[in-house]
Amino acid sequence: MSTYETRKDGWPLCPQCGEDELYSLLHWDGLTERPPMQAWIDAGLRCYKCGWDDQPSIASISSAIAVALLQKRHDAGGDIEIPSLGITIPGKRVTE
Repeated sequence: MSTYETRKDGWPLCPQCGEDELYSLLHWDGLTERPPMQAWIDAGLRCYKCGWDDQPSIASISSAIAVALLQKRHDAGGDIEIPSLGITIPGKRVTE
């Protein structure tokens, strides 16, 4: 987070919209000693205004893995079926 602009107290501004709208994903019960600012930053940040998120989403990672697996199957000549859409994408056919 050190490359982002910050307020005078060190809290970062949103790197996407530049606003002071970031909130921490740190879960603190309020019963123990308040964590230092860096712990709040390290836990991950999101922006109330524009939705920027410094954590990769599980959906994005899962989608990337699925695409890679499907591409590998397709390149090997396997068909890709999408039953919910009722379509089949034929795998690459190698002709010699």
